[in-house]
Amino acid sequence: WLFDTPDGQVPATNAAASNVTCAAVYSGRLVLGLSDGRIAVLDAETGKLVKTIPAPAPEGMAFGKFGRLYALLGGRVSVVDIDSGNLTPVDLPGVGRATAVAVDKDGNIVVADCGPDCQVKAFSPNGEPLYTCGIKGGRALCGPFDENGMSAMSSVAVDRKGHIWVAENSEFPRRVSVWNRKGDLVRDYIGNGAYAGAGAYLREDDPDLAYYGPCEFRLNRRRMTWELTQVLWAPDAEKNEFFPLVPSPSGAQILTTQVSGRNRTYLYSHD
Repeated sequence: WLFDTPDGQVPATNAAASNVTCAAVYSGRLVLGLSDGRIAVLDAETGKLVKTIPAPAPEGMAFGKFGRLYALLGGRVSVVDIDSGNLTPVDLPGVGRATAVAVDKDGNIVVADCGPDCQVKAFSPNGEPLYTCGIKGGRALCGPFDENGMSAMSSVAVDRKGHIWVAENSEFPRRVSVWNRKGDLVRDYIGNGAYAGAGAYLREDDPDLAYYGPCEFRLNRRRMTWELTQVLWAPDAEKNEFFPLVPSPSGAQILTTQVSGRNRTYLYSHD
């Protein structure tokens, strides 16, 4: 992509094309994180490039009170002084691996921590711990679904009510959860499904159980509600597991047999 400058359009980088990894806007300034290790500051109205700031691996950014810019640089949260270009790391105790950052209306810093704790953590502007969202250790990739746990958090935002919205970078399930400032789950959003609902099916011997890929849902037909109960299988890349159950138009089938002398249930994917 190109920048508009007083001298015309110029490439974002002189070498390979640079990708935008994150963005934030405040008071007429559009700030972009670039994959080639820079932060670009643009005029939000005209799109003209104002300046660039060297910054290691920008992954997320958010403006706080009075225009203070927080950026996730090389896995650490830093304050970026747009005028001077100075980068000042912020000490956030207990954060293992930050993957996203946001700022609430009071200037508190909210960080998605995908380290061992696998929680969203809030800190005062001075870095003092305030509260956490989600159970410590997060949610297992497969097995019974615990709505109070999170996994693979990739984005976080805070609305004007102070609710924290968290997106998870996962297929099983695709999930956005909403939390309050006490760390309690307000609600979550599961979905969407594949095109035209491909990969969704009912269990033949219990039609109140529905499936989307490996995700199992319990249906309440009287109340017209559903609940995600478990994830049958999801490969763990860190353990070199594979064979994901990808939803497909050809669907799948659940079989229960007693060939081994006891009931066993098998999920057969046609793809």
